This record gives sequence, structure tokens and C-alpha cells, in this order.
Amino acid sequence: MMTRKDFLLNNQFKVSIGKELFSFAKVSNLSDSCELETISQGGANGCPEFLSRPKSKMETLILEKGVPNDEAGKSQLTPGTRLVAVAIMVMQNRQVKKCYQFDYGIVTKWEVSSLDAMGNEILIEKVEIAHSGLCEVN
Repeated sequence: MMTRKDFLLNNQFKVSIGKELFSFAKVSNLSDSCELETISQGGANGCPEFLSRPKSKMETLILEKGVPNDEAGKSQLTPGTRLVAVAIMVMQNRQVKKCYQFDYGIVTKWEVSSLDAMGNEILIEKVEIAHSGLCEVN
């Protein structure tokens, strides 16, 4: 039988949301993009200029198979919750190997596993977060 401590040891991705810490087994959609606008200028018609535009849509981060490190944290991940200062840390041997962060996000979807008193499923099945833009921190 797996315990809460086993889940925390097996989850290799720590997510810091404000002062709360969560552990997840899977993180997907770790990406960011920029939108471009092309402008043709007189005298340089063979090569248009590329200008970056402000984003018209937010990126989505998906966190799966997770648990809060303490029971107080789970209330922060309900749909509509605004998140500030989120960091996703890739752990190896209890050391942070890579870290990604975004400044602003909103929880858009939240799923929990089926409730079964005889089972030992993870509490947080899936969380989707729309965010302002992801960057890698060195």
C-alpha cells in the first residue's frame, strides 16, 4: 500500500504557487510562443520585417497526478483562482535541475480521482492553468 510519503518521493516535479508547494508526477505543455506581424517596407520588398505583437491568447500548463505537500494548499487550485509567482521545478536526487516560472495565471480546470475509501489514489488528478508566459530560470 502506497502512503502519502511514497507519492511525494515518486513525484519528480515540485510546483510552488505563492508560499504553497505541490508535487506532481507529470507536467505537460511546458511551452511558450510569441505572435509575429510582418510588415513590408519600401526599398526592402524581398525581405519583410518581423515585429512581435502582444499575445492574444494565453498558454496552458497541465499538471497531473499530484498532491499538496500539506492539506492547506489544495484550496488554491480551484477553477477561477488567480495565481501569482508560480515556479515548476524539475527535481533529481532532491536537487532542482531545471526551473520554469510564470508571473500570472488562472486555474481553468481541476479534476480529482474517484473517491474510493478502499483505494489509495492520488487526490489531484489534473489541473489546467492558463498563464501569461513561461520562461526558464537558470
